[in-house]
Amino acid sequence: MLKPVLTDVGKNEIARALSEGYSLSFEKIGIGSGYFKPTAQVENLAKQEELITCEASHKVAKGRIHITGIATDLAGEVYKVHEYGFYSNTGVLIAYTSSEEPLAYRLKDQDLLLAFDLIIDEIPDGAFKYQGPGERLNLALANEIAILTKALAAAQNRILEQELRLLELESKIK
Repeated sequence: MLKPVLTDVGKNEIARALSEGYSLSFEKIGIGSGYFKPTAQVENLAKQEELITCEASHKVAKGRIHITGIATDLAGEVYKVHEYGFYSNTGVLIAYTSSEEPLAYRLKDQDLLLAFDLIIDEIPDGAFKYQGPGERLNLALANEIAILTKALAAAQNRILEQELRLLELESKIK
């Protein structure tokens, strides 16, 4: 489970939604290659590479939220994912996580399935509307999938390192 940082702008947006009577939903997931020490003052990811649609979200328990999305058709260069951001339907970065170590690898011709179990204790009940098929998720094979995912991530790391070395060599030749 990820314990992302709830941003100050996210707290303000939640308070505004509750006081004005509208519901927030998790609309987008930002994927970035930057890293910085997480603080609540952040309003954007350090180096956002992609912004994808949140396919589903649901409340697992108080302060526990499951969010899914899928990143397809990488347009730019391959990169290591060091940060994820969770944006509301109003476009505000509600929460994010950032890590010095890669959280995933984004490669050409490979979709990146994102499934997060977030711990955000500060989100009050009723602040968010949840959408999609999240309540029907079957995690019976979760352990086996985690083992395969770890092996795939290691293989993707080797491929990415090789591609980055080739790019370095090509730039030295030119």
